[in-house]
Amino acid sequence: MPMRIDLSEKNPALVSLFENPGQTIFLDANFLIPPDRTRLGAKPISFRKYCEIWLDPVFDSFSDLAVHESVYGELVAEHVKSYADAKCQELPPKLTVYS
Repeated sequence: MPMRIDLSEKNPALVSLFENPGQTIFLDANFLIPPDRTRLGAKPISFRKYCEIWLDPVFDSFSDLAVHESVYGELVAEHVKSYADAKCQELPPKLTVYS
């Protein structure tokens, strides 16, 4: 069954992001973790490549990204946690952890 996408109306949340990219944007852990679609026959993507094509451009485009501490706790893969920690330690921080 083909996916149908309704383009008749703009998504107000997406419009808000483009109009005000400096607002605080809370991320879910799944945003930071590369998808694993190998069971569907897709080749795995390395974290390095995931950063290059997805995470780095997002962190370069939006200045106030955040996660809740419970989301931060879900970052169990060492390379994902190290990436998040590095973003938290940049000056100014590119990622903030909220409690």
